[in-house]
This record gives sequence, C-alpha cells and structure tokens, in this order.
Amino acid sequence: MLWFHLSTTVLLLAALILPTAGLSRRRSIEGVTLLVILLPLIRLALETFIPSLPHPALPLKGLDGHGQSSIFVQLLTIVWVTGMLIHGVALVRRLRSVQHLKATAHPLSQECVHQIAACLSQPEATICQSFRVSTQIKTPLVLPGLNSLVLLPVEWDGWPVHLQASALRHEWHHLRNHDALWNVWLHLFRPIFWFHPLAAMSVKAWTDACEYEADLAAVGSSNPADYAQSLLSIARLQQLSAHATGLGFLGSSHVGLQQRIRVLLSPHQTSASERSWLKRLTVPMVILAFAVSCAWLGIRKPEEQAQQPHEEAFLRLSATPFPADE
Repeated sequence: MLWFHLSTTVLLLAALILPTAGLSRRRSIEGVTLLVILLPLIRLALETFIPSLPHPALPLKGLDGHGQSSIFVQLLTIVWVTGMLIHGVALVRRLRSVQHLKATAHPLSQECVHQIAACLSQPEATICQSFRVSTQIKTPLVLPGLNSLVLLPVEWDGWPVHLQASALRHEWHHLRNHDALWNVWLHLFRPIFWFHPLAAMSVKAWTDACEYEADLAAVGSSNPADYAQSLLSIARLQQLSAHATGLGFLGSSHVGLQQRIRVLLSPHQTSASERSWLKRLTVPMVILAFAVSCAWLGIRKPEEQAQQPHEEAFLRLSATPFPADE
C-alpha cells in the first residue's frame, strides 16, 4: 500500500511540474492517470517476464499490505470505499443529467446547419450529426458519449457573429479531440483517489490546460483581445455550468476563466507544435521512466512472493479445531 501511494504521488507530481502548459500538460496528465491505474500490472509484468531483474535494496511494500496490521488495512479500505461510493453517486447523477440533456435536445434548423458548416468548413451532414439545440442551457456545451454532441442554446442564433464563431471553433476543437470522453475518465479517476489532493489538482490542471488549448484553436489568427471579450460576454449570460461531465465554453471555474484570459493577453509563448520532436518526447519519456522505476521499487523478491502462500498454509494447519459438541 505504501509503495502504491508513494508511486502515485511521484507520478502526479511529475505530470504537474514537468510540462509547461497547454497540450504538453494535458496529455501528460492523461497518460499519468492511465499509468497509475496500470502500475500494479506493470509491476507484475516486471516480476513475470524479467525475473532476472535486480531487486531494489529497500523495496517498498506493495498493494498486498504485507507486514501491516490487518485491522488497520481493513479500516482504511472501508473509509476508502465509502468515500469512493459518495463521489461515485455524485458522478452518476451528473451522467444522468447529461443523458437528460441529450434526450431533450432538438436538431438544428437547416439555416443554422448551413451557417455552422460555413463557419467550420465542415460538411452539413457532419454538423447535423454533431450539433443539437437545447432549451436548458445558456452557454455552449460538449456532452460525452460514443458520439459526443455539441449543445447550443436556443438563443445562440441571436448572438453577434463574432461571438458565434468563437464559441463554435472552441467547442469544435473539444469535439475533435474527444475532450468530453477524457473528461469522463478523469472524473472516474478522481473518485478512486478522492483522498489524494494531487488527484483533484490534476483534474483541475487538465481542465484548464484543455480549455487553454481550445482557446488557442478558437483565436487562430484573430485578435486575442476580441476572443477574451467573447469569453467575458458569455460569462455574463450565465454562471458556470454545473454539468461537470461536460466541457463548457467557460471552463471549470471563475479562477480558471481569469487565468485563461490572462494567458491569452500575455506575450506569445512557444507552443508544443513549435518545439523539436526531441523536446516533445522528453516529458513523456521522463514520466514513463518514473512509472517503470516506481514499479521496480514495488517488485517483491522471489522468497517474499512465495512467503505468503506458505504462511497461509501454516496458519491453516496450526489452527485449533472447533471442540466437539458435548
């Protein structure tokens, strides 16, 4: 248990500290959350397929909790499962609200389909499949699913043209990069590690980085100040959306919105696409090295792996039988 929690902390810190911003950070967090879940399997693969691998001098105990008080481990397990269930219920309620929004959404009018297709330079058939109109929202929203949808408010066609274009490009970028599905994955990851502060920080950092990347795609070659004004205009329409499993135009928090505007108006920073391929591979390779190192620290020696079955057999043989009924 100690090995797994320390390894999780190291990997999440690496994802938060090593990248700078934008695409590098969000992809790093996505990869690390997957690696954390797969970490026990990586350790098992190292033990199984590379038996000659040198064992660490001071290996940390793994998920089996060997050497710890069984009562203490059981109490921790009960607390962890209880917290996970509480967060899981909240997540299920959000997913149901997403399904309700999908069920009550309406197809776009032919005029809106033609307008969106011209703005995004996409076929009208793609727009009909990917966009819907809803009376229950005030700001554009991307909903997750096997076929993710962009929901537009019914008042959308009355917005200024520049505001419509900014919102469309922003949400289309989310849709093309499957951000809503990744958002669901991260909201599944967070209940599992509800007790870990870095898990919540990682989800927040991913959301901000994801929105920052969509902002850059929406700005394009236009003036960032105009786009920042569009963000503020939409923020006046409604408070931030409560649908945490969807990705809205305003992001996850007012603080995140302020940070996005500050970044947009700041001097140009080097994006991930402008770096050399060697620099772009550095962060993933470092994080992968961290993951393999953490798995290696959890490797048990052969005698330790065989010790637990022997101990269980010894306990069974030495157990006092129940006395005969008198």
